[in-house]
Amino acid sequence: MDLRRFEWFWAGDGNPFNFEIKTLSEWNKVPPTPTDPGPGLIHNVMIRNVIAHVQGASTIAGHAKSWLDGISFEGVKLFLSTDPAAPYDTSIHALQFRWARNLKVKDVEVIWDKPSLDQWQSALYFEDIDGLELNDFAGRQAWPHKDTPAVVLNKVKNARVVNSRAMEGTDTFLSIVGAASENISVLGNDFRQARSPYQFQDGASSHELTALSNFLARG
Repeated sequence: MDLRRFEWFWAGDGNPFNFEIKTLSEWNKVPPTPTDPGPGLIHNVMIRNVIAHVQGASTIAGHAKSWLDGISFEGVKLFLSTDPAAPYDTSIHALQFRWARNLKVKDVEVIWDKPSLDQWQSALYFEDIDGLELNDFAGRQAWPHKDTPAVVLNKVKNARVVNSRAMEGTDTFLSIVGAASENISVLGNDFRQARSPYQFQDGASSHELTALSNFLARG
């Protein structure tokens, strides 16, 4: 993929992956009615073997009443930049996932390209996830050595972060957020380029983390 930004009325945000579940009233931004149909379903989707040079972030989201299930991203190399001439750019995290069960993200790499955007933050952001397999990820936060995590797990449970690698300039590799985050395993990762391998925020408990056989920075 080689995506460029266009005017808003072309839905031209330059984002490679964008699928969300919304009700009709939510889509039209009007109050719901008694006849408004409920949210639909998105299950068992695989995105595989993609190299993408893009100018927009990606949102993969279910609905609070209809979670995604069985979504898989594998073999994705994402180069994210911006267009300084564009009237707006709402990108914050390169890939953002919400309301999903049985989510697999494998062999994904995020490269923050130029021109860059001041508001960029994390490479991967997961929220409201039950059952996450993050395997062979390579990346860092958008700005080297800035106090922003490369990967965020917010209200995520039953997750495994395996065989992943912090790239040069990583501050904190993994941020675990919220008391609802539980049963997280961090196994066989290379954190030697990270100032800190992981942190706990907003009520997250360190007792919910199992960490084994990870390479850590010396000192």
